[in-house]
Amino acid sequence: MSLDDVITGVVKKPRRLLVYGVPSVGKTTFAAQAPNPIFIPTEEGANDLDVAKFPLVKSYDEFVNRLRELVKGGHGYETVVIDTLGALDLLIIKHLCEKEKKGYTALEDWGFGRGPELAKALWNQVCSMLDHLKDQGMTIVMLAHAHVKHFTPPDSDGYDRYEPNFTKKCAALMVGWSDEVFFANFVVRTKQTSAGKTQGVGQGKRTMFTEERPAYNAKNRLGMKPETDFTWSEYQDAITNPQPFKGN
Repeated sequence: MSLDDVITGVVKKPRRLLVYGVPSVGKTTFAAQAPNPIFIPTEEGANDLDVAKFPLVKSYDEFVNRLRELVKGGHGYETVVIDTLGALDLLIIKHLCEKEKKGYTALEDWGFGRGPELAKALWNQVCSMLDHLKDQGMTIVMLAHAHVKHFTPPDSDGYDRYEPNFTKKCAALMVGWSDEVFFANFVVRTKQTSAGKTQGVGQGKRTMFTEERPAYNAKNRLGMKPETDFTWSEYQDAITNPQPFKGN
């Protein structure tokens, strides 16, 4: 390598997006708006949508084979959607337990934290194959459910926050690997009742959060607004016209 290989300016490549959110917020519908998508369903969220999809994946090996089919190329799809990461996580755990042949049923059965590390190794294989697809020009969209977990930072008291709902170490890997992480939720405002109680009020409007906050994990490298409409067009506009990135 020499200085002749140095690249200047913005390098535009397909994105790796992780979207997680509360139930029925429209994660699958959001992903269906992506350019020419094909779904790899690990649960039955896309059945009612008129989109290209593989049959329901029922094992980790079957999931990997679907990725290999796409890596071969020549299919014309522009986006691959994994729906959902939580269900894929369960397939990975099942795969590891069956491979061990010791009657294991959970990652904790290995002891000494070895189970999550074995799962993380398989997630790294998934990331490697998805990167092959990205290098071939495909956008990567990964969907996950949200759950509320207690978070204890080292410099303050703990608090509850929304996080992607699958194995903690593996979720951290996928959050770090993704270019963007969006949290989707319904818009809820609070008001005080005449009895002095706090009541949630909403009209079904959906929103996505694109920057880290104590209440949820999120990030973007496109200079997006911290809160915006939960539509693919908002994301596409940010990809087409990125603003100066203020984070790390």
